Amino acid sequence: MSKLKKKMFRDIKLNKSQFIAIFLMVFLGVLVYGGVRSYMDGMINTAEVFYRENNLEDLNVVGNNFSKDDLEKIKNIRNFLTSFKDGSQKTIHDISSIMEEKEKRKKMYKKMLIVGIPVEITGIVTFVIGILQGIWIPFFVTTAVYTICAVFLANYWYKRIEYICPECHTRFQPRKMETLLANHNPKMRKLTCPSCRRKIWSLEVYRKEVDA
Repeated sequence: MSKLKKKMFRDIKLNKSQFIAIFLMVFLGVLVYGGVRSYMDGMINTAEVFYRENNLEDLNVVGNNFSKDDLEKIKNIRNFLTSFKDGSQKTIHDISSIMEEKEKRKKMYKKMLIVGIPVEITGIVTFVIGILQGIWIPFFVTTAVYTICAVFLANYWYKRIEYICPECHTRFQPRKMETLLANHNPKMRKLTCPSCRRKIWSLEVYRKEVDA
């Protein structure tokens, strides 16, 4: 073993607490970054699977007494839409609104991450300091702040989201506790639709009434 390696191991042995603290901070930093990055990729993949498996409508037409010519025109429009990569996710009358809702939802989650990540990192750092140095007051203060932020972010999020039932295509907002406790992934939650009464994986979207 070279002298440089011997010195490195000797320094680590003499400064165990500092080495462990730095290692944990770097490890947790990478963990948080990887989690945020994979979260966004997971949202995209989950949405694609949801649209494909539930065979959502390409367009929605409501009216009376359609003629054969009208139906033929509608079929042509449908074929035109499905020629696009994401055609199955769109309807004729709300293409722009869906894209706008998607952007608003992204901005909402970015704001939540901007508030939540610094508090989370502070809590981890103060916890490590408490273990290594026995100073727990900063950790308790951070825990109180973390709890307040968690309640605030949960209310902020709940007021701005609603869900689409894949069966009857109803937009609805369930009760808060049902929403928070439901099984979920980055894009969907298993909720009971108020229209068809089925408990099913429903797609999360930005609530239209928020900016109305």
